[in-house]
Amino acid sequence: MDILDISPLLSLILGVFLLTFILFRKGGLGKDKKIRFVLATIVSVYTLTALDYYFTINLEGDTPYSYISYLLTHLLGFFLYYFIVLFTNTSINLKKWLPVVVSYTILRWAFLYPLFQYETFKEYVNFMENSGYDTWIVWEYLLVALVNILLFILTFFKLKQSPLIKCI
Repeated sequence: MDILDISPLLSLILGVFLLTFILFRKGGLGKDKKIRFVLATIVSVYTLTALDYYFTINLEGDTPYSYISYLLTHLLGFFLYYFIVLFTNTSINLKKWLPVVVSYTILRWAFLYPLFQYETFKEYVNFMENSGYDTWIVWEYLLVALVNILLFILTFFKLKQSPLIKCI
């Protein structure tokens, strides 16, 4: 058994354990339920990604559930930023952010929709090789990575500017 075969399974087990711990432990994050649900959402995306990697490695992508986590990875930066906003007890204009996030998600899902019509990995690879869509996927992946990195940097500065007393 290769280490790559077992590491997604271990991540999945750890993710389920953390998710249970976050949702059912009453202390630690205060009485605000929103902060607990946002953190649970972040852990859920990582847990789903671990499950997705496990299917991809062990079943070679030949399952309709493969690559589903790819549809949610763009939300990690937004959820982390919102978690830090809740954690530091600062304000955010959700009426401004929500349409941006929803529009970004709809555009991304519409762009990725053609990839999810294939049931086997071989059909998917044939489509990518013959259509030239693989170049666009690389650019889309880089754009999502840059947006998430930008949001992680904004999150860091938001946390750095917050007084320590607000965090406790």
